[in-house]
Amino acid sequence: MNRWQGMVDEEEWDALVDDLLEYHYDPAYDKAAKRLGKHESMRPPENVFDLKTCTASEYAARARELLLACECDAG
Repeated sequence: MNRWQGMVDEEEWDALVDDLLEYHYDPAYDKAAKRLGKHESMRPPENVFDLKTCTASEYAARARELLLACECDAG
């Protein structure tokens, strides 16, 4: 928790998201999946991509798609 707070304080957003996903969300998801059993509703969305292997242009394209999907203004 202190590590994440430090990332917030330093505005290290990418590192914070990576850590939260890897050390909080993923283990919680796995634990729930084991307890409840894998179910179709627990399948990750098809539009999820791996940030560790994603290129900058793929990342930018996904960001644009998300902005358009939520009708946000990118500028």
